[in-house]
Amino acid sequence: MIIQEITNISYNGLYVRDSNLFEHEHIYVCKSERFGFTALIAIHSTVNEQAIGGCRYKEYTSFEAALNDVLRLSKAMSLKNKLCGVPFGGGKSVIIKSNKISDKKQILHEYSKFLNKLGGTYLTAQDIGISLDDIKLIKKNSEYVLCDVDPGPYTARGIFNVINLVSKKILDLKLNDITTLIQGYGSVGSNLASHLTNSNSRVLINDSDKKVTSSFIKNKFINVKNIFNEDCTIFSPCAVGGTIDRHFAEHINVKAIIGGANNQLASNDVADLLFKKNILYVPDFLINSGGVIGLTQNYLNKTDNEISKDLLRIAENACNIIINSKKNNLHPLKFIQENLL
Repeated sequence: MIIQEITNISYNGLYVRDSNLFEHEHIYVCKSERFGFTALIAIHSTVNEQAIGGCRYKEYTSFEAALNDVLRLSKAMSLKNKLCGVPFGGGKSVIIKSNKISDKKQILHEYSKFLNKLGGTYLTAQDIGISLDDIKLIKKNSEYVLCDVDPGPYTARGIFNVINLVSKKILDLKLNDITTLIQGYGSVGSNLASHLTNSNSRVLINDSDKKVTSSFIKNKFINVKNIFNEDCTIFSPCAVGGTIDRHFAEHINVKAIIGGANNQLASNDVADLLFKKNILYVPDFLINSGGVIGLTQNYLNKTDNEISKDLLRIAENACNIIINSKKNNLHPLKFIQENLL
C-alpha cells in the first residue's frame, strides 16, 4: 500500500491546485496494486483538527472524474457542517470501484488502513455504494468511523421539514395540496416518501433501478419515467448529483427544487436560469445536513429531543435565507455566497 499526499504535486498528469474546485487543506491518494485498490480522501477544512464526511464507492470514467467528485463533495461538507452548526470541518472520500475486484471486504480492509494512516484527521461514514454494514466492518479495523446510525432517515427527516415549512411559508400551500416528485428511492428518498404520504401529500418516484422500482411499486408509488411530463409542485433529487443542468432547468416545470442529493447543480449558473424561471432552488448543502446531525449525535452527546430540534432548525434556517434572498432580489445560492460564506 502506498499513501501519498498530492495537494502540492502533479499526480497522474494532474496538478490538483489547477482545479477550479481546489480550496483544500489536504488531498491524499492510496493505492494497493496487490488488491487493485485506489482511494482518495479530500480534506477541505478542519475544525478542532478534524473533518467528517461520507465514503463513496463507485465506478468513475477516469481518475480525474474521481478527483473532481471528491473535491466537490468535501467542499459541500464544509458548507453543510458550518451552516448546521456541527463542529467539524468538511471532508470526503471515494473508493474507485473496479470490475476486476470482487472482494469488497478486502477493499474495505484496505480503506480502513488508509484511515488509520491519517490518524483521525478525517472521520468517515457511509455514502453511495457503502452501506451501514460496510461501515461497521470498517469500524472493526479503524476507530475513525461514524457508524452508530444510518444517516439516510435523518437526512430525509430534515428534507421533509424543509418541504413542509417552505410549502406553508413560501409557497402558501398545504402538504395535501402539493405533489412531490422524488428522484431516487434509496435510504433518503424512501424515507422522504413515507413522511410525505403519512402527511397525506401526493408522491411520485423516478428511479431506473429495476429492483428498487419493484420495491416502491409494492408501496403503491407511481414510477415516473419522464420527469418533464409530470405535473408536480416540488422536484426532490435524492440520488446522485449533477442532474440539474441547463437542459433540466429549461424543461422542468415546478415551483421548487428541494432535495437531499449532494451537488445537485451541474454548474452554479444553472441556479441563475432557475431563478429567471421563478423556480425556487434550495441549495442542497443548506438542507441535507440531517445525516451529519444524526451521525454525530452520540459523538456530541445529544439527546433525541435535541436532534429533533436540530432537524427542525434546518427548515427554519432555510426559510429565513429564502425570505432574505427574496428581499435582496437574489436566489438563495447567490445570497449565501455573498452574505454567509
